[in-house]
Amino acid sequence: MKKSVFLLVLLLAAWPGRAAAPAQDGLRLVKDSKGVQVYTRPVEGSDLLEFVAVTEVEAPMAVLAEVLKDIENYPAWMSKCEKATVIQDLGGGSFLIHYVQSMPWPVTNRDVVLLADTRFLPESGRMEVTLAAAPDSAPPDKDFVRMTSFAGHMELTWLSRNQTRVRFTMRADPAGSLPAKAVNAGALDVPYKTLLGMREMAGKEKYIQAGAVSPVRGLFEAAARKGAAR
Repeated sequence: MKKSVFLLVLLLAAWPGRAAAPAQDGLRLVKDSKGVQVYTRPVEGSDLLEFVAVTEVEAPMAVLAEVLKDIENYPAWMSKCEKATVIQDLGGGSFLIHYVQSMPWPVTNRDVVLLADTRFLPESGRMEVTLAAAPDSAPPDKDFVRMTSFAGHMELTWLSRNQTRVRFTMRADPAGSLPAKAVNAGALDVPYKTLLGMREMAGKEKYIQAGAVSPVRGLFEAAARKGAAR
């Protein structure tokens, strides 16, 4: 499969919220379990919240990069992922992805076309993925409600040869007439479960073997030897 990115996804389901704790940068800690922290913060001009999820994974960055390349396997570990495919490889680390998000009955499933840009920054020990909705880049599908507003950012940070910090930031509008309160409540567990799924995939032998011979491994280990990435 072609290289790809990790797409942080949105689930709609009404679920009671829990008390939130204040944090820096306008973030409020709303979930802390199994080594994953999920934060929210308001978005100016919108009733929908931005979500930030953070964890540390006991795996090399190259292994996580291999997990992200395996687009067809996203439904196995991404929360509520129905289907994900590459529409077009634009070159230079940019490409279009079509992603289908399952929704609880009777809500119609959503889809989104994303322009994804990937950057490797070995000097600072980071890999970054930026996601933006590109709804006009593919014809609409009558079976889904097309999401036209989505912004995401994923950052992998090298902590050591076998440890990586993962941080996801996402804000999305699922379109339609869904109430913001329900959207916000339902989105809470999606980044949480997705990070747990990513952690599980990082232990799979096929990704470990692929990561061992990946150019990403050499890129960041060379930077580490120079003292850029620890």
